[in-house]
Amino acid sequence: MQLFVTIFTLGLLTATPAFGSSTDHPGVAGSLGKFSPTGFVELLQRAPVWPRNTPLADRWETYRQTLPKLAGRRSSVPAVRLEEILSKAPDDDARDTIRVWLVERLIRENIAEAEVEVTKLPTDHPALHHLSYLFAERYRLRRRLDRAVIWYSKVDRTSYRYPEATLRLAQIKLAKSPFEARDLLLRLPPDGLTSHQKARRLNLLGEALLKSGQKKAATIVLSESWRRYPRTAKKNRRLFKKVGIPGTFESVWKILRTQRGRKRTRTLNKLVRRWKKNREKTATIAYAFGRIYRYSRERDRAIQRFDRTLQLSRDLRLRVQADIDAALTAYQLGDNPRIILSVERASKGLRRECSNNCPPALLVLDRAVWPVYLKALLAVGRTQDALDTFTALEPWTHGTAVQADMLEVLAKTAYVDGALDIAEEYFQRLLERYPDLHNGTRVPRGIRALRWLSHLAHINQRPGEEALYRAALKERWPLHAGIDPTQIYADEISTDWRQISRPEMPDTPWTREAQFLLHAGRTRLALDAMRITFRRGRADPHTVATLVHTALSLGRPGIGKHVLHQYGGMLGADGTLPDALLPLVFSIRFLHEIRQAAHTVGIPADLLAAIVYHESAFNPKARSAAGAIGLAQVMPNTAKIIAKRHLPELKVNRRILRDPKTNLVVGAYVLADYLKLYDGNELKALIAYNAGPSRFRKSFKRVKTIPEEVQIDILSLGPSVAYARRVQAARNIYRLLFGSALTSATDHSSESL
Repeated sequence: MQLFVTIFTLGLLTATPAFGSSTDHPGVAGSLGKFSPTGFVELLQRAPVWPRNTPLADRWETYRQTLPKLAGRRSSVPAVRLEEILSKAPDDDARDTIRVWLVERLIRENIAEAEVEVTKLPTDHPALHHLSYLFAERYRLRRRLDRAVIWYSKVDRTSYRYPEATLRLAQIKLAKSPFEARDLLLRLPPDGLTSHQKARRLNLLGEALLKSGQKKAATIVLSESWRRYPRTAKKNRRLFKKVGIPGTFESVWKILRTQRGRKRTRTLNKLVRRWKKNREKTATIAYAFGRIYRYSRERDRAIQRFDRTLQLSRDLRLRVQADIDAALTAYQLGDNPRIILSVERASKGLRRECSNNCPPALLVLDRAVWPVYLKALLAVGRTQDALDTFTALEPWTHGTAVQADMLEVLAKTAYVDGALDIAEEYFQRLLERYPDLHNGTRVPRGIRALRWLSHLAHINQRPGEEALYRAALKERWPLHAGIDPTQIYADEISTDWRQISRPEMPDTPWTREAQFLLHAGRTRLALDAMRITFRRGRADPHTVATLVHTALSLGRPGIGKHVLHQYGGMLGADGTLPDALLPLVFSIRFLHEIRQAAHTVGIPADLLAAIVYHESAFNPKARSAAGAIGLAQVMPNTAKIIAKRHLPELKVNRRILRDPKTNLVVGAYVLADYLKLYDGNELKALIAYNAGPSRFRKSFKRVKTIPEEVQIDILSLGPSVAYARRVQAARNIYRLLFGSALTSATDHSSESL
């Protein structure tokens, strides 16, 4: 009976063209669970039957629509069926797609045959890295580690599988070649990793350093892992115990992490009384108070506590951490000699520990101090030392956000020193390597690089290049560069993303794999591939639209909205669906109150709406850690000044500032005063709104000699400048989407668009 069913199945497969479309026949893909011959026959009997003269291309299109979902299941379509379909594929593209599915199937059933089939794919096929990872995983599970190493090594940096493949490869090489494992992990950029992968990277790196004889460096790395990712410590207890973790330092750090306010202070004071005769423990408490003072902006007191820690402690990890915190605090104080002293002292002991083929000691320290150290060296005139440091770190940091930071520091310093050719070279490298990397500011670095390059082309009297740079800025980031009034949509947005087909991504090395996965029906894997690519700072308008559309299609709106928050300013070009996707995030509440406040004060309503979006996300109960209140995040002291100047009848208190109407009027007056102070310069007014006028004034004094076109981009207030750029992009989005709805008068209160 079983043989009869099998023969009947094969005969029916040749007689029946294929399954129906998964869209037209949702039961086809959904009803196929674990494969069985009988169930497969029943499934095919429900499929449509075409006339004998149906073109093969039409039948193949139905294969292409249905089979990806079937092939995605572990035990759905047998290899013999895929081989038969492969023989009927009408073109090379279709044949390669089916061959990928066949190799995936054979990896589970007959890995030797799978290795033969994979050689038939083109050498540049985008699925090869994905398949290499699957081969390596299969060999690893079979404990054939020599074969696993070969296949893991074939996974390229552009693949979304690269981070996991590198971690697996380092884990295998750890036993026999700890030095090679160490170098692999140091070169693996943490920017594209999940939290779990970051913890694994630190733990494996600590173990590799320990096995290669660098116990001090291992102690620092493992201490960082324990402090940042405490949940992973339970799985690696033996490793942590080898270096004395957790110790007093980690126990005090746990108090800093888990407690707040007065409770934390009382706990630390109890420990002070209990440990007053113990020198090392007293040093740990001094460090804890230094951290508290640093984040409460009492920076001079923080430096004093860190110095006290360094006087008392002999524990390497505590001393290194105190030096790192002291350097970051000194950077906020502008004390460049202290930055250099702290960083070089922290890395001094690590350099002694390794004598042959050693990576730079800075690689073990917190990455946040690298650009700070570089800036300090340049500020005190040690330019050659700064260049040597950058050159030493470059092979280890290629493709990371911290290298982009250092490139930008070097470029701006070269510009200030008059070395325009060198500055242009660094900005070109920044644009080529990191065009869409934003490093948490949500303003891609390519925007700044293109502004600088157009300015340098203007100085060097190259009008053609200047025009090209400005055109590239408008094409790639249209909503940051401004919008054409003819682009403004109607007052009511009716476009639904469900009614629009998924956009097409550009063909780049970083998107080809995700493109193929979408084409082959691996939608969830394609989403993962795009997300990892985004975490590495590789994005463009059409890829943003594709990722958001895919996430929404899979019922994961949180991912789509997160991407829109970060990269929404890139949409606006043709085919990027701005009118369908942007309203999902850039909606408006308190529309009437915003219009009324803007009209009363005389500022653009779309600009006020953008400020409220970024300050409070239209939450009237929002309150910042600094004490700012309400929709426009107004400080009580600032509100009193505004009331005295413009609203003498207003009695300012915290309760009245929670009222949306009052809060918006006060915030609008604050912005209007800044616009008047800076002669209508919107960017300066927004920076002052975020950083405060006194901080902006102090920072602006240092750049008065710089041409006005790039003054803002060289300020020390980087986060505030990024805030201003984001607000301008949001203003352009609101203007694009809602047009006159923000300026027309209505009687409806608290409405939402």
